[in-house]
Amino acid sequence: MNVKYLGAVAIAATLAVGTVSCAGGADPCAAPTEQVDPCAADPCAADPCAADPCAADPCAADPCAADPCAADPCAGS
Repeated sequence: MNVKYLGAVAIAATLAVGTVSCAGGADPCAAPTEQVDPCAADPCAADPCAADPCAADPCAADPCAADPCAADPCAGS
């Protein structure tokens, strides 16, 4: 009989704790109170053509400016 009594007390305590924890917590099914405006940020605000990809001259540096024959390989012999 003592085991049945302790079992009943344990079940009652578990149910009481479960009820208290569920009653005090936030309802996971409640509707969100904060609304977010999906149109607040303008996706077209930044100009994709603001930076000119052709602004830098690819031919500004002359690859042939340095004379490959300037240093004489036979000068020190």
